Amino acid sequence: MMLPILTPLFEVLACLGFGALILKPLGFARWLRADEIITWSFGLGFGVLGWLTFLFGWAGFFGKLQLAILILSGLPFVILLRQETVSVWRKFCNWTPNLVEKLCLAGIVLVFAFDVIEAIPPPSDADTLAYHFALPKTYLAQERLEFVPRAIDGAVPLLVNMTYVPALALGGERGLTLWTMISGWFAGALFLSLCLRYLTPKWSISTVLIFFTTPAVIYSSGSGHVEVRLTLFAIIGALSVAQAIKTGDWRFALIAGLAAGFFMGGKYTGLLFAAAAGAVILFQRRWLNHGLAMALGGAIAGCQWYLWNWVHTGDPVFPVLYNYLKDIIDYRYWDQAHADSLRDLYFAHETPLERTLLGLISYPFIATLAGLPQFESGRTGFGPLVLLLLPFVTMSIWINRKKILTHEIFPLATILLIFYVTWFLSGSSQKVRHMLPVYPLLLVCFAIASERLVHINFRGPITSVFAATLGLQIVIVMLFSVNSAKYVFYRESNKSYLTRTVSGFSPVPWINNNLSMD
Repeated sequence: MMLPILTPLFEVLACLGFGALILKPLGFARWLRADEIITWSFGLGFGVLGWLTFLFGWAGFFGKLQLAILILSGLPFVILLRQETVSVWRKFCNWTPNLVEKLCLAGIVLVFAFDVIEAIPPPSDADTLAYHFALPKTYLAQERLEFVPRAIDGAVPLLVNMTYVPALALGGERGLTLWTMISGWFAGALFLSLCLRYLTPKWSISTVLIFFTTPAVIYSSGSGHVEVRLTLFAIIGALSVAQAIKTGDWRFALIAGLAAGFFMGGKYTGLLFAAAAGAVILFQRRWLNHGLAMALGGAIAGCQWYLWNWVHTGDPVFPVLYNYLKDIIDYRYWDQAHADSLRDLYFAHETPLERTLLGLISYPFIATLAGLPQFESGRTGFGPLVLLLLPFVTMSIWINRKKILTHEIFPLATILLIFYVTWFLSGSSQKVRHMLPVYPLLLVCFAIASERLVHINFRGPITSVFAATLGLQIVIVMLFSVNSAKYVFYRESNKSYLTRTVSGFSPVPWINNNLSMD
């Protein structure tokens, strides 16, 4: 029983160590608070762990001993964070929360308790079973990384999924589900450190509780879905761009490139984030030095999976460039029929709104209020907060319009806007959760605008919006956890749980018992 618990804890320490090895030698303690050093270390270390695990798999080192050595190699560097850890602990012990802060902390503890309950049953989410957890299991069986030429799930960037490999190898299925749970918590911790940079503790904790109870986060954080964990890279990348512009230091541009590269290595949408962050970096007076530093960081952190695809198919973003490269390279795994099917069946179904200015503007409203099944916003949406706050945020922007362009948050908002526009117009899937990696940027921008408006006598309406949203979303958390709670408290068998949870599971036990491998 200890290995499933110890494995994710050791992975956390390894991530902290790997990240500290980047931040501390570069001298970031002079700019970042102690809590930011810790949370940034985890975020960057998470990317490093996925990056290194790829190399181990490529070399055929997916045995338990080699993966244990990989995790243990990051532990000694945790000592670099000793000063920050003591500082954060002392600050926490000397903090006296007010009533609102106590209630929000209680809400976060409640959410964490439900997260633990949800981490105990076997995985049952469709995408998780199809490839998020299935591919790492396949790699471990082969003891090496294998190229899977299956569009959409197999031949996509899998940096986040690489962190699942040591968790599964050393901690088993339970260790893997606990790892996804804990890494989701660190995404919230990093978001808290971002909020504390601009907001009071009360506003920060309230906003983070909104994040933790957002339906898309509830759905994704405990499963194999990568979006929640990609928020680590989006937050660090966007804030690093803002700090590079503010301080003029190239080291922030380098970190922005590393974060964008890790995002690229985790999902194709990371290419859009890298383009958005890069555009903002280039539109400032130190554009050349910062641009080169960011490009270097992005190339180092994000090249692996694209080189992997290029070596095996000739297409670095297989099969996206098929129509452009089909006359140049030999697509052994793809042809025109596959391309037509992908366009006419998959993407046509997943993009119900036309790529027009009207569609661009109306998407957030339709996704929230209409809930088309293609958006999956009924169960994985962002909740009502953004639309409810929109009138107040619009008013706040108008009142503070002369200060917006010089505010430190403006680069984050610009990256968010560019990412959204390019994502929608690119023709990729319009599922709401694909915007989840940059959702914290939207939340913090709306929270800042709302907090500024509270000071001019809008406290009642804005407080009501936050309270109503939190009440609704906490109820959703509880309802979502009922299924897992039945498994935990009624001591249900895995077979019984999966039979009532996974569509079409009933024939699987018979197939496994009666059909041979051939």
